Amino acid sequence: MKDATVIIPTRNEEKNMNECLAAYSNQDYNKKKFGILVIDDCSTDRTADVVKKYAKKDAGFIEYIKTPSRLGRVKSLNLGIAKCDTPVFIEMNADCIPEKNWFRVLMNGFSDKKIAVVKTTSLGEGASSAYRTDVVKKLGMFDERYNEMGSGFRMDTDLMFSILDAGYEIKRISGTGYEHKHPAPATFKGKIKYAISRVKVHRFDPLLYKNHPQRTKEMLDIRWGFLRNPALDFKTATGLWRGTGSLELSSPQGIKIIENKTPLHGLVIVILGISYVFAVKLARLYGSIKFGKLLV
Repeated sequence: MKDATVIIPTRNEEKNMNECLAAYSNQDYNKKKFGILVIDDCSTDRTADVVKKYAKKDAGFIEYIKTPSRLGRVKSLNLGIAKCDTPVFIEMNADCIPEKNWFRVLMNGFSDKKIAVVKTTSLGEGASSAYRTDVVKKLGMFDERYNEMGSGFRMDTDLMFSILDAGYEIKRISGTGYEHKHPAPATFKGKIKYAISRVKVHRFDPLLYKNHPQRTKEMLDIRWGFLRNPALDFKTATGLWRGTGSLELSSPQGIKIIENKTPLHGLVIVILGISYVFAVKLARLYGSIKFGKLLV
């Protein structure tokens, strides 16, 4: 049996898929001991052609599944997990290019049976996370309520909280990583669209709070039982959460929307940062109504 399966849910990633699959082929780990499962969520570009080319070249190493209809990220991942027959599966994105030692270092992290997750990223991030397959299946896999509009935001945190609640451990490792091919929007319209999308995903915060009240309260610094600390929302939007003192309108994913080049830039960033605080709280209010747990 193979040691693990790397599950890559994807849609319209033709531009990254060549480099992505080449990186897995060049891992310093026996290719017969792991495999790649690409779940193509109805791509309309040439993603399928690229994957099939690699699958033909590396028979038995790469498996390709195209969904019959749009599923969204959460359902696509669950489809892959349901088909997974290896002891470990690794969640990864097509725009994440792993380093040569990535697979080996991740797998070496399973040094104890109590360790159910090994990851190179922080608790709430899913990419580059290796899970014990039987544990995840026992816990019901990813909560598909996070799949609204195909998003998946907070789904990884939710599952990891469930894993911790079940008595397992999560191990974060260093010594390897990946390059995230996630370029900043080039146009003003693209930047606005991206900023709106980053606000909207916070509608899932109340669902996480409903599922895991105490852990979410501590993670999000929730005050009075329903209010996420506004100062932290402001820091999230303006890059101050990094602790460097550098002001910029950006996302935790590293996408810069406005850089602080002049005093005017700084003023605009502060104004938009305050606007973000109110907008994200409206998104949470929507989620509060939808999921039945108040959080703003």
